[in-house]
Amino acid sequence: MEDIVSRLRVLNFMGPWSEAADEIERLRGVLLTVLEACEDVNSPDQKVRKEITRTVRKALKEKE
Repeated sequence: MEDIVSRLRVLNFMGPWSEAADEIERLRGVLLTVLEACEDVNSPDQKVRKEITRTVRKALKEKE
């Protein structure tokens, strides 16, 4: 993911690409926050928590 962000930042002279890189980093941070919250909470509905965790990991392209 960082490679894509780095390449977008190289295109900084094109304006919107830098904004796109910022948004990617912001969204990645949000996904990491959701993942941490799901892993830390003892949810009564473990199936939902596991599905959220799986979905976020897939979005972040991390291994389970």
